[in-house]
Amino acid sequence: MNSISLHRDQFMRCKSSIIPLFRKNLKYAESHSPNHIFILSAKHGLVKLDDEIEPYDNTLNKMNASEKKEWAALAITKLKKIVDILQDRFTLLAGNNYRKHHIN
Repeated sequence: MNSISLHRDQFMRCKSSIIPLFRKNLKYAESHSPNHIFILSAKHGLVKLDDEIEPYDNTLNKMNASEKKEWAALAITKLKKIVDILQDRFTLLAGNNYRKHHIN
């Protein structure tokens, strides 16, 4: 099973055609025909591509290291309920702040 995670802030802006990079990342993700595509959200942790959430103004760039680790742990907890994180393969298309605490 393949899963791809994208950055949620990029998705919110993608909806209004502001971030071409996100659209390219999403197209790349979809071209691999993964079983799942997830989005990493500073506010909600892990969300599914078709989840609808209200716009928000949170970013990991404003969080300290401890807060980022706690955020990553919550996202991983959600992910474990959906996929087998030890057996499945993942591709993370996100900036360093959004991926560094997810990778051991």
